[in-house]
Formats: sequence, C-alpha cells, structure tokens
Amino acid sequence: MRGLERQRHRRAHFACARLWQQRGETQTHQEHFGWGKTVSRLRQTVYRGIVSVNQHFKLTMLASNLKRMARILTALLQGCW
Repeated sequence: MRGLERQRHRRAHFACARLWQQRGETQTHQEHFGWGKTVSRLRQTVYRGIVSVNQHFKLTMLASNLKRMARILTALLQGCW
C-alpha cells in the first residue's frame, strides 16, 4: 500500500508542476497578444489581404520579442538573475 500512495503522490506532483509550467507559457503568450492589441493595432487591422495582415502580425510579434529580450538582457546585466 505504501508504494501505491507514493506513486499517486508522484503523479499529483507531476501534474501540478506541469500545470504551473503551462500557466507560465500561457501567460507569456497572452502578454504578447495583449501588447500587440494595445500598441500595434492588431485588434482592428488596417491592412487588407492575408499576406499584408500576416506580415503585420509577424512584425508585431518580432517587436514584442525584441522588447522582451531587451528586458531580460537588462536584468542579466544588473545581476537580477
């Protein structure tokens, strides 16, 4: 019986850790899309056609990633990580 309890505990711990990891990934995605909607006018596009909208979306996500990379680099240089 002891082994079965230990196995259940491990499964619950793994599920909880995976949930926290997914929550972090989801939060990161939501941060990018939220920034794109407020700053880069992704909420209501001004372009016509799939190609133009796709380019605008990719450029917006690139800018968001550059912003994030600059924030991480600044934290590394200041010794926060």
